[in-house]
This record gives sequence, C-alpha cells and structure tokens, in this order.
Amino acid sequence: MNKPETVRPPVACIFFIGGNPKFKESFPVSESPLGSDNHLPAGGSCHGCLVECDCKKESAYLKTQGEGPIKVSYIFPNGDRYEGECSRSASGVLMRSGTGKHTSAGGIIYTGEWHEDKMHGRGTMQHPSGALYEGEFKDNMYQGTGTYTFPDGSSYKGPFHKNRLEGDGAFTDTQGLVWIGEFHGKAALGLKMQHNI
Repeated sequence: MNKPETVRPPVACIFFIGGNPKFKESFPVSESPLGSDNHLPAGGSCHGCLVECDCKKESAYLKTQGEGPIKVSYIFPNGDRYEGECSRSASGVLMRSGTGKHTSAGGIIYTGEWHEDKMHGRGTMQHPSGALYEGEFKDNMYQGTGTYTFPDGSSYKGPFHKNRLEGDGAFTDTQGLVWIGEFHGKAALGLKMQHNI
C-alpha cells in the first residue's frame, strides 16, 4: 500500500492586496512554530498596495485599518501563492484565516479552511503526482475523516491522525475491490473484502 504524501507548510514574501500598487512599504515577518517565515506581513488591511515583507519597519497606515477578515493575494519568495482571507493575530501579525487557496511552486494546491496560518478544517489538497486528499485538516496535517486517492487510482476512506491512516477505514484497490478493517499507519492486518450482493 502506498504512503500518503506529507503536508509541508509554505514559506513566505511579496504581498498584494487589491488592485494596482499605490505604495511600497516594509514589514518584519514573524517566525512560525515550524521554523520558517510563513506568516503574512504584520499590520492591518490596505487597498491597492504592494508590500514587500522582507524588510525592517512597519507601516502606520496598515496598523490603523479596520479589523476582520481581509481578502488578499500573497506571493511567497519561493513562488508559492495564497489567495483568500486573512486576519490579524493578537500580536498584530496578518495570518491566513478563513477560506483560501494556496498553490505551491511545486504544484501542490490546497483549497479550504485556515486557522492561525495553518490548514485547519475542511479542505482539499491536490498533488502533482495525481494524489488527492479531501477531508479534515488540523495544524497543517491530515487529521479527522477524509479520503486519500493515490496516483494509481486506489483510495483510502476513513480516519487520519497526524498524516497517517488510523482507525476503521476502507481501502479500494485499482480493480475496485473494497477492503475494510483497522488501519494503523502502513499496517492494516486482517482486512476483509467487502462483497456487494
């Protein structure tokens, strides 16, 4: 049985909000818990501006803007792109929050819910290999109920825990046969074939 592809969070740095650039400003980028700069720039919302976040000072203009979800289009230094909602944390850092689409430079596409700059809630992740995960995420990992379709067309439907198949689920092989039972990571001893009568 194939192993699901690991979820890797993106890293951060050019920020577009709205239409044409009206000014250019600089912002510090906060450190993520994963050790990479993957937060949006500090501050609030602005309309029609380009912000480079690899810089040293904050804009008073952005600090004074309104609260609540902000729709953004953000390009990271590695070529990744995020389009969707973000909000300000208690420390003033803009983070992906709400719904959005993240496309990595390598072709991985996540569309779904975000919380505190992490994939969290319902979503879909498409891999360039053809693998597809549809289901629940928590802290940038497959977590909860979901369906993982492998590049060869086989699939697993059931619970996930920290990116691993975990619990009672169903594996459908490439010939359409459904195998049900208990999965623990790569192990699935005692699976039973489901018969349709």
